[in-house]
Order: sequence, then structure tokens, then C-alpha cells
Amino acid sequence: MTKTKRIGAGKMPFGAGHTHGVLKMNVQKIGLIIVFLVSATSNAYAYIDPGTGSVVTTAIIGFFAAAAYTCRKYFYKAVDLFKPRAKGDKSN
Repeated sequence: MTKTKRIGAGKMPFGAGHTHGVLKMNVQKIGLIIVFLVSATSNAYAYIDPGTGSVVTTAIIGFFAAAAYTCRKYFYKAVDLFKPRAKGDKSN
């Protein structure tokens, strides 16, 4: 039996072949820290007044309105890139 060498099977520069393992290890560490922090909580015994619900609702509606406006703005910018210009128009 003869051994065949794969193309590109040599060493990768600067440890590029080990980045996936290191990244996976870091993600696991972060996941364990999050699980620990969530499971180590205690009761706050805090009072939430009735106005808090309207503040949270307003914040959520504002977030979606801002996201919709941003999407619309960039959509029209993209449309303008492909729109033919008049011959005398030198604006960007």
C-alpha cells in the first residue's frame, strides 16, 4: 500500500488550523458562565408599578418603528443606485 499525500495537507501558517477548537472552547466557557449567572439569581422582592408596562410597550413599539424606518431608508438608497439618471444630473 502506498501513502498518498493530500493537496494542502501541510501545516497551516500561524496556527490557523486550531482556531475552530479555541473558538468552540470559548463559546462553551461563555455558555457555562451564563448558565451559572442565571441559576444563581435570588428574589428581588421589588415592586413594579402599573406604569412600567406602558413604558416597556412604548419602548418595544419605538424599536420596531426605528427598525422599519431604517430598512425603508436603505431600501430606497439601494433603489436609487440602480435607477437611471438624467444626462444633466451630476448629483451622487
